[in-house]
This record gives sequence, C-alpha cells and structure tokens, in this order.
Amino acid sequence: MAEFSCRNVWERGKPVLCVFHTSDGHWEMNCGGYEHEDDNEILILHKAHLVARDPTLEPTLDLPEGWEARRETFSADWVREPQTAE
Repeated sequence: MAEFSCRNVWERGKPVLCVFHTSDGHWEMNCGGYEHEDDNEILILHKAHLVARDPTLEPTLDLPEGWEARRETFSADWVREPQTAE
C-alpha cells in the first residue's frame, strides 16, 4: 500500500500531527495543514523513514484501517479515533 506525507514534514521539518490509516490500507502522515490539495505538496515514502526521524510516531503504527490519530503539538499525546467522513 502507498504511504504519503507532505513536504512540510519531510522537507521543511514540521512535525507530524495527523496520521491516517485509511479504510483501503493507505497511510498518511502529515503536518495537519490545509495546503495539501496541491499534488506537488504530497510525497510517497515509507513510514519507516518518518519513524526513524521521529520515534514519537511509533504509537500510531498499530492504527486499524479506517482510524486516525491526531495531536495538537509535537509533545502532546496522540488522540485516536475512527475516521470521520468529510
């Protein structure tokens, strides 16, 4: 399955604040910003590379399909819940 992140995280050093494990098995780990509608802002990479950079992502790796985890800041606890339809 494809794994996605944003340039804000990978290239600009922003923390991952949102993790999604979609119902079709894809993963997305991004900064929580709203500029991701531009396809040029999305990157395909392996989540292991993000976890190597940021071990605080490890608690999200067991998210079931159709779930998300969010945190307000880098040092905040993850809040996990089923994904809501948007």
